[in-house]
Amino acid sequence: MYLAHACRSHNALTQTRCLPNDPPSTSMYSHVLSHCPQTDSDQPISMNTLISDGNVQVTKCSTTSLIRCVCYLCITVSTAPEESQLYIDLLTNYNVYVRPVAHATENVSVTIGLFLQQIVNVDEKNQKVEVNAWIKATWYDPKLSWDPKKYAGIQDVRFKPNQIWTPDILLYNSVADEFDSLYAANVLVYYDGLCTWIPPGIFKFSTQIHITWFPFDEQICALKFGSWSYDGSKLDLVLAEEENGFDLSTYIRNGEWELTDKHAERHIMYYKCCPEPYFDIVFSFKIQRKTLYYGFNLIVPCIAITLLTIIGFTYPAEAGEKISIQINVLLSICIFQNYVSEMSPATSEAIPFLGTYFLFTILTVAISVVGTVVIVNIYNRTTKTHHMAPVMIKVFLRYMPWAMMMKAPRKRYKPREHFSELHYRRVSRPTDTLKEILALRQQSFDTIPLKKLAQLLVLEKMLDDVKQMNAMSRNEFNDDLDAHEWRYMSTVIDRISLYCCASFIVLSTVALFLSAVM
Repeated sequence: MYLAHACRSHNALTQTRCLPNDPPSTSMYSHVLSHCPQTDSDQPISMNTLISDGNVQVTKCSTTSLIRCVCYLCITVSTAPEESQLYIDLLTNYNVYVRPVAHATENVSVTIGLFLQQIVNVDEKNQKVEVNAWIKATWYDPKLSWDPKKYAGIQDVRFKPNQIWTPDILLYNSVADEFDSLYAANVLVYYDGLCTWIPPGIFKFSTQIHITWFPFDEQICALKFGSWSYDGSKLDLVLAEEENGFDLSTYIRNGEWELTDKHAERHIMYYKCCPEPYFDIVFSFKIQRKTLYYGFNLIVPCIAITLLTIIGFTYPAEAGEKISIQINVLLSICIFQNYVSEMSPATSEAIPFLGTYFLFTILTVAISVVGTVVIVNIYNRTTKTHHMAPVMIKVFLRYMPWAMMMKAPRKRYKPREHFSELHYRRVSRPTDTLKEILALRQQSFDTIPLKKLAQLLVLEKMLDDVKQMNAMSRNEFNDDLDAHEWRYMSTVIDRISLYCCASFIVLSTVALFLSAVM
């Protein structure tokens, strides 16, 4: 346990190679003593008590303190002396809370750059974007400079972020569970005091998702980095010059989104809570959605289902399935509409393009269902329940069939008059009864023989029956002609609905998709 504690106290010294034959120096003993942990019962250990004539002697210390210091001393002696001495000299009297400036009124200039690695996820529903990126921050720390000639030509060393001063750079619009998602990478320090810190991280940040032209949409995502506690008078953020601070050399392409543009700029912000100016760097990039997936899974099936609406008008009304086809089409489009609404964020600012198309399609199919019901109703009409007005006869039986290039219905049939085969003269139909005929001739039933009278009565009865049969046949014929006109009228309206629905679907589809592409 003591050995592990000693390792944590000065972990930078454990990264070098071991040179066990080099003797420890007095400064190294001093550094060891400063890092030796003590308990309440231990007394402070001085150099006089441990070092005498170059030999280690223990005069005043407890057993616990002795074990701790010996463990730490062994670790220190086993490392490279030049690099160990360099770490000791750099960290001596170094305060991680003090900014690396010569005067307190000066500010630290920190250069910021971003290396975008990959777009991990774009959550349109919750308006969040997740990316894999590296932050590159560079600044100068005069306290961490040295002469390489004095330390065996060592030109760079590495420190943990908690060992030296580092800028508190945070992602302002982060929505991660841990607000600061940066990995605690080592800080690379050069002999001239240049500090380079490149911490990677998985950044989850909020952004406004515009869904108006979904799935032909473009999104602009922005990452806003800045210091959380240092204002502009103490820390100055500068955008890196390489690639305008936004590097895509190691970017991995995304399967759903295409990166089309990038931009970075520096802002000076004034907040209501604090009167001082605060600097921030905003890295923004534009991404465009790839529509191949949505085309094959949403757009093409929806267009195919919409075309079934047109086919429904070509289905004969007497088949009985005309309304069922239209209702099934309506339900299918409603399912696609629900799928699009689940993918879109719950906002009232805009309606997705695909949702708008589905809405027009649903309205078209709903009107088609109403039209189909009207057509079926007209088809089943008869003269017993409805009477066709003369205006409807002219419009739907004469003019509209001609405009729709349909064959006009046959004209109303009138039976021919009866002609005599012998004299070819018109014979009037018997309409008078036997009693009227006898009265006209001034005769009575008594003057006619009984046998002849019986024959005349039988003939009169037969004539009445023939008149009734003729009337019934003529009425049925007229009813059949009227029903045929109603059925033909329903066919004309069906053809009109077919042309109107097909035109509306084609024009709306072409107009909406052209507006989205352009």
